[in-house]
Amino acid sequence: LASRLLFTDMARGMIPMSEQYGSDEIRWYFRTLFELAPPITDVDEYLDALAARSALARRWLTLLEDFPTIVCPLLTRGLLAVDEDFRDTPTLYAIWQSLYPSISVNLMGLPAAMVPTGLHAGLPTGVQVIGGRFREDRCLATAELIEAATPVTTPPG
Repeated sequence: LASRLLFTDMARGMIPMSEQYGSDEIRWYFRTLFELAPPITDVDEYLDALAARSALARRWLTLLEDFPTIVCPLLTRGLLAVDEDFRDTPTLYAIWQSLYPSISVNLMGLPAAMVPTGLHAGLPTGVQVIGGRFREDRCLATAELIEAATPVTTPPG
């Protein structure tokens, strides 16, 4: 749902620009993503998608009444290697599916903050802090607490 709505928006502006001015790689990237979740072209389907988004947002807002902030991963997998998302179609699809914690928050228009949590195997780690609508203050306060409890680290040079 999130990808289809996002790609519907992108199809009107960003895609024509990438087709005209983008590299072969970026044109492949967007064409491949559109195969994963084709843009919505039917008005009734678009309205149904917006209604589904509203229903999901309401469920999240209800959850956030009991839990004012939610801490979760940004990705459901480890960090990406440089240009990993340009390797091949199955890899690109897997990466986009691993982004669903982040994409879902964007779909519902909820504020979120990313905060580093240290290193694992020499690579940076972090979490996403999600709050209710217009509660950026809660996201930032929770992120500040997490950051204060996390030692400052830099990846080995």
